[in-house]
Amino acid sequence: MISTPIKLTWPKAKNSILVFTSESAILSSKGNQNKYKKIIINDYRWGDKKILGDDIIYLDSFYEKILTILSSRLNIIHSKNFSINFWRILIGPWLATFLHIFFERWKNIENIKNKHNINKCIFLKLNENLFIPYDNEQFINLSQNDLWNQFLYQKIIKKFLEDDKIETELFDENLQNKEISHATSYFKNLKKNNFNFRQVIFKLFNLFSFKRYRYFFYNTYLGFKNELKLSIIFKQLPIYFIGDKSYHVEKTNKDLREGLKKNFNFEDKFEKTFTDILSEQLPKLFLENFSDLDSFSKKTNIPQNPKIIFTSGALWYDTKISYHIGMLKESDCKLFYGQHGGAHGISKYHWPESHEKIISDKYLSWGWSNDNHSKVQKFFILKNINKKNIEKNNLLITLKNRKRYFHSLESSAGTELYSEFIKHVSHFLFGLKTKIKKKSVLRLPYKSLNPKDVDFFSNLENNFNFYSKDNIETAYNNARLIIHPSNSTPFLETISLNLPSIVLLNKKNNPFRDTAEKYMDLLYRNNILFYDPKKAAELVNTIWDCDIENWWKEKKRQKAIKIFSEEFANKSDNLVLRLEDFFKKNENL
Repeated sequence: MISTPIKLTWPKAKNSILVFTSESAILSSKGNQNKYKKIIINDYRWGDKKILGDDIIYLDSFYEKILTILSSRLNIIHSKNFSINFWRILIGPWLATFLHIFFERWKNIENIKNKHNINKCIFLKLNENLFIPYDNEQFINLSQNDLWNQFLYQKIIKKFLEDDKIETELFDENLQNKEISHATSYFKNLKKNNFNFRQVIFKLFNLFSFKRYRYFFYNTYLGFKNELKLSIIFKQLPIYFIGDKSYHVEKTNKDLREGLKKNFNFEDKFEKTFTDILSEQLPKLFLENFSDLDSFSKKTNIPQNPKIIFTSGALWYDTKISYHIGMLKESDCKLFYGQHGGAHGISKYHWPESHEKIISDKYLSWGWSNDNHSKVQKFFILKNINKKNIEKNNLLITLKNRKRYFHSLESSAGTELYSEFIKHVSHFLFGLKTKIKKKSVLRLPYKSLNPKDVDFFSNLENNFNFYSKDNIETAYNNARLIIHPSNSTPFLETISLNLPSIVLLNKKNNPFRDTAEKYMDLLYRNNILFYDPKKAAELVNTIWDCDIENWWKEKKRQKAIKIFSEEFANKSDNLVLRLEDFFKKNENL
């Protein structure tokens, strides 16, 4: 049984039969696994979205039980009396993500054990202390790391396989330290200290005190200019960046973590194993380094007693900010949360959206409000992207990143096998006429990515142009037509700008919630949404040499776009003034 691409865990004998826990262990369809006698890839559990729905109901219930117990125990450990809502804000993103990850890995092993006779598994000898994250940001980085996943799988496999079927290989301690240090580095994704005008502005603004601000606007998704305008309206300077990245890591308190295990009394094998490992993996900011949170909250240059907090993404990976906002919410401060991506309001299941609605006083959607949730406020798309009249040449295809290891519980990109996604896209791409292929630009979501990071079948890089160096606004405006092969932010952005766009989805992997069905069907009936990649390619082949703008501006199609946009990608030319009006009306909510 193989869980990761780490070579030491693969057998040397090429006549072996390999059973992979998931396709995450395979870097490419043309990789080293093909050198072996036979390979078997474990069936993907959430290919059946009915099972996904049932699992979400179970995991939500179990999450609430764990959250309640952890909240009570952490209050005792730290001599606090915080509400469960405070702990939901602080530990909820980590707890739910770790639970969902652990459940997926557990079910992979359970399914293999039920279907196959595994006679060997190679473990690595690892230093477990290295895998305890400092905060949620480090945890998220670790969750996509091969060594961390090997560590987690080993923990789970021990519950299913007898010891005599497990062999152990030594793993170089220095190499292990280096790899985990790189994976958890705060600075690994930051640019080098090149001159940047905005960075100079950020530093100048930080010379002023923000502590008495009555409005805490941070990580709003509004962009540089609109966040500046909004702050000036409320007689403040914008808080673009809170530069506290310093930290020290206290020694692991094993007695404290062992004591934490005793507070969970579950008999079910999965639940008992999860809570045991949870106690070992809880980020240090929640236990040994908890005083760092209070120190940050009091000493850092951020608002101490605002009336309103407005953010669209600060409460996921920035644990210290989450603590501070959780503290503010314990008083009468109001938290308004802005939608910050696609799939919200559309996907049938979307745990991150559910979490954000629960913790906020008002949730500003990009147009929808029909999910029977009283906190949802019908609003506008927040990102500041504009339409430009420039020469348009390309067919732009906005690819999504391949996150090899599952980590996000939602019924669109989060639970779609990447091999199925890229195969679906490939059927479309290779159905295009040669002259259109030459005009095609495959865009990756991050400039740092390499085509090999997404090209699972190794057949795109030699046939198509990958280019991601320009900003997304320029890429949109350079395209004659834009193809979105996922239910994502770019899809809603270009629809809001009324740029010629086609959405290509695998219907099996992208179920919609009931309230969104009629709107998606409207796109489908007007040849804006396609489920069949070959039919989508046929349409592009037909309209490419014609006037695409005229095709897009057809009266019936424009009516469908208008109806859809008003519900899911509503754009306002006076967004900042709309926000000002909303905050003033709701500050005494």
